[in-house]
Amino acid sequence: SSDLDMLALSVLSTAFTLSGRFAHVDHHRGCAAMSSVKYTSNFEVTDALKAYADQKLGKPLETFGSLLNGDCELHLKVESRGLHDAEHRGKEAHIAEATAFCIDKHVINARSENEDMYASIDELTDTLTRSLRKYKEKRIDIKEERKRTSKETIGAEISRTTSRSGARTVG
Repeated sequence: SSDLDMLALSVLSTAFTLSGRFAHVDHHRGCAAMSSVKYTSNFEVTDALKAYADQKLGKPLETFGSLLNGDCELHLKVESRGLHDAEHRGKEAHIAEATAFCIDKHVINARSENEDMYASIDELTDTLTRSLRKYKEKRIDIKEERKRTSKETIGAEISRTTSRSGARTVG
């Protein structure tokens, strides 16, 4: 019966989720870990904007889903700039901010400001992708460094023990 339950759990973990998107299955943990986006904003977010943000942020969240712990938070806001705009950027600032929580309590924040919310989301996606890739490569480098140092210490230990045992047999 437990084998049957595990098979059912396995089938369910690879099934579509309620929102219709395919769930990412994390085989290391044995559970379905879908990275979705939580929205907060200071204006009414349209369905088209939500769909666009889901589409754009879906790729980096799916690609680096094994590094993430939970949902990504997306903060969309429109701020009014002052009357004297020296840079001639317009009267409104469309700001998109993303917060991604990683598995080892690392938090990645990305921010983008533009004249258009869609352009802000595009820029935010690029920034978030770069940050997640940098974090992933940093983790890989740390792992490789640990392996390298452990192999060196094991090799040094083996050479010390063989030189000691060789000295004993000669003497």
